[in-house]
Amino acid sequence: MKRVNYSLVCLLIAFQSVAQQATGPNNSYFLVADLQSEWSVFDPKYKAYVPFVEEQHRNFTALSLPIDLESNRHYKLLLRIDKGNSLFINATFQQALPADDWLVLDIDSLFKKYAQPQLFLSVFGTPGITTKRAYIAHAKNVNPIAEVLPADELLTVKPRFIAASGNFLILGLLIVLFYAAYLSNVSRRGFERFFSIFDLLNTTQREESFLVNRPLSRNNLLFLTLLSALIAYIYVYYQSKNESFFYFKFITSQDQSIVTVAGQYLLVVGIVFGLFIAKYVLLTALSGLFRLDKIVNVHYCKIVQTSLIFFSAYAIVLFSGGLYFQNWQSTPLSFVVWSFSLFYLGRTLLLYFTINSTATVKNMFLIAYLCIAELIPLIVAVRIIT
Repeated sequence: MKRVNYSLVCLLIAFQSVAQQATGPNNSYFLVADLQSEWSVFDPKYKAYVPFVEEQHRNFTALSLPIDLESNRHYKLLLRIDKGNSLFINATFQQALPADDWLVLDIDSLFKKYAQPQLFLSVFGTPGITTKRAYIAHAKNVNPIAEVLPADELLTVKPRFIAASGNFLILGLLIVLFYAAYLSNVSRRGFERFFSIFDLLNTTQREESFLVNRPLSRNNLLFLTLLSALIAYIYVYYQSKNESFFYFKFITSQDQSIVTVAGQYLLVVGIVFGLFIAKYVLLTALSGLFRLDKIVNVHYCKIVQTSLIFFSAYAIVLFSGGLYFQNWQSTPLSFVVWSFSLFYLGRTLLLYFTINSTATVKNMFLIAYLCIAELIPLIVAVRIIT
């Protein structure tokens, strides 16, 4: 009996020493998980990431490590890697790693920054994993306070937190689709004209057209509201993914309620709508300077038409891609800048041919007019995004 008790005590002591193994800088952290066996490399033969095998991948200089952020909240990620290495997170360079020193990353901060349940950490430099260490750990608490849970909460299953902005992405798209369906019934002719590719590419616009003649009519303002809702939806989509494409943002927290996010969405819709009205006012003033008063309505309606078609397709592709592609939610900044820049340049070229065929205008005046009206706002927008 004494031998059994002695064995149990030894096992308990051994278990406690393993469970509370100290690691990290100055051994100030308790080890939670050793990620040494999680290293992977990109195999060009299979064109996929495969587990690191010493005999096969000892000369590989790029090593990757998937980090489960959602399951390791409130912990730290500890890295100790030899000199000559660089750290990448989700294929984006972060910093040069300190030589033979610990790098401590807060998992809560990473989760808040990237808004993803998992991220991909890569190290580029020296080959092999023998001199590389990666741990999940938590800091030692000098004065630990035991948290006492009520008996009825010990086995409580709590639902996973889902951000309200993510729910609103579905609701917002449904609202836009229902509103578009409403417009197709209320103004079928206008809907067919605005979303007609043939009419879009037609450069011979008539001034007496029911859309061109009164650009701020009730019918046109309804479609302008649809365009504002589409642009606001794309803005809310990127902000919900925590993409830092803008200096300003309305959605500042993942913990906001869906009512708050909806209110912020309506605010963005109102701002975009006001900017389009201001665009018409500025076009009117600018055309007066260049004596191009007859082309203002054609110019403005062409802007609304091209924007409706582009942003409708962009919003559908954006939402559909998030459903079918795992890594779609993190959109590269270069993709956003290039797609919007190509759209605005193509729209400017289309406006040039449309206005040139509608009225007799000297090319020098027309090019100067379009540069001020279209290209300068494009440069300012790219500057704001980047």
